[in-house]
Amino acid sequence: MNPPLAANSRLMPAKGSVLLGLFVAYLSSPKIDLFQVGDASVRPEDIISLVAGLLLAAGWLEGSRVANPGPVARAYLPFLAASVVTSLLAFRTGSATLLLFGIRPLQYFLWAFVGAEVGRSVEWTKIQKYLRRSITLIVTWGLLEWLGLIPKVGRFASESSRISINTSGPFEASVVAAFLLSIASSRRLQALLVLILLLTQARSTLVAIPIAWGLIRLRQRGGFSIVGPIVAILLLWATASQFAPSRLADTPSPATMVEISRQRWDEVQPVESLDEYKLESDFRGRLADKVNFDEYLSFDIRAVRWSIVLKSTTADVEGLFFGWGPGAFGLALDNSYVRIFGESGLLGATLFAYFLAQAFRRQNSYSAGFYLACILTFVGLLIDIFFSSRAMPLFWLIVGIEHTTARSLAWWHHPGRTTNPSRAHPERGPTLDHVI
Repeated sequence: MNPPLAANSRLMPAKGSVLLGLFVAYLSSPKIDLFQVGDASVRPEDIISLVAGLLLAAGWLEGSRVANPGPVARAYLPFLAASVVTSLLAFRTGSATLLLFGIRPLQYFLWAFVGAEVGRSVEWTKIQKYLRRSITLIVTWGLLEWLGLIPKVGRFASESSRISINTSGPFEASVVAAFLLSIASSRRLQALLVLILLLTQARSTLVAIPIAWGLIRLRQRGGFSIVGPIVAILLLWATASQFAPSRLADTPSPATMVEISRQRWDEVQPVESLDEYKLESDFRGRLADKVNFDEYLSFDIRAVRWSIVLKSTTADVEGLFFGWGPGAFGLALDNSYVRIFGESGLLGATLFAYFLAQAFRRQNSYSAGFYLACILTFVGLLIDIFFSSRAMPLFWLIVGIEHTTARSLAWWHHPGRTTNPSRAHPERGPTLDHVI
């Protein structure tokens, strides 16, 4: 645990408040491109991250001790290092795009140190106040977008039936809403966030939430009640279908997904270059000849791309162990695990599996971080959520705050749990029983 705030460190609370304010600005910054670097874009959120990083670095250079973001963050470092090294190797071949894609996870990880700094220098009530502002901003933006009072921003601006709330799309917006739902203590905000979730029509997130609750129950009580999660999924699905029956009713069953994946695996061939991959996986190339437009088009596209990536990555020894490099398969592969294996090979996949294991093992089930890890793990099967510019900074901020304060941001935590009194902050209240 980080040491108590020194009496003469008058600037640290002010810096912590500025960092919290920067995160609110980050979460609400417009998703617009300032300029291009190859296929990647530099956005306002990148500038805000740079300012936050410089502010942290200035404190460290002045002799302030680096705030410890905790064991989950440390478990992520090996994967992060492998990603950065791979991107640097790609840059030697002249690919600035791959360099930027490789640095992005490092940029998102920066917010773990911001969370740790905030946790050790800002009062608990002030942290909650700033987070409420973030929730209010997201809810307000979503409702105004739904009512047509503000324009859509981002790649899904043309999608009229779903809201995306200034993110990369409805899927990312739904995960951010699911995250914020865990730290919203107001019943009114919780109800509005549920409405936002339904308006995104993100099927995987609607299923992930009750699954996360089931895992929390398993961790807390030592037994898993499947009845609750199933009932919750059915209720959410029935309610959501009233908003968009054409989308939510048109969902393939797990058996259908397996059959489509098997069929596409048998049909596609491995590629030998990234240019060939773009040709085979894009509608401007040959993708239109490979998919069925009449039924389950969204998953069919995924199955084609996943099969090409997996076959191509395992086609030679170098690709199998080291992959093709960060960002090699474009902006959206719609499966975090296929992307990690394809970009980093067995090396990256193994290091990432270690991080995931620690994210569950080293966080208390009463923490928001544990719930967030559950959401990420499930949703990662269908979108590239572990590379999300909105969800991952929020995840790391919460992980950093909860570790440093030893207190849960989740509204369902038990305030009476003081099983680790050595980490208690008298001014902040009871602690979590973290595994350190």
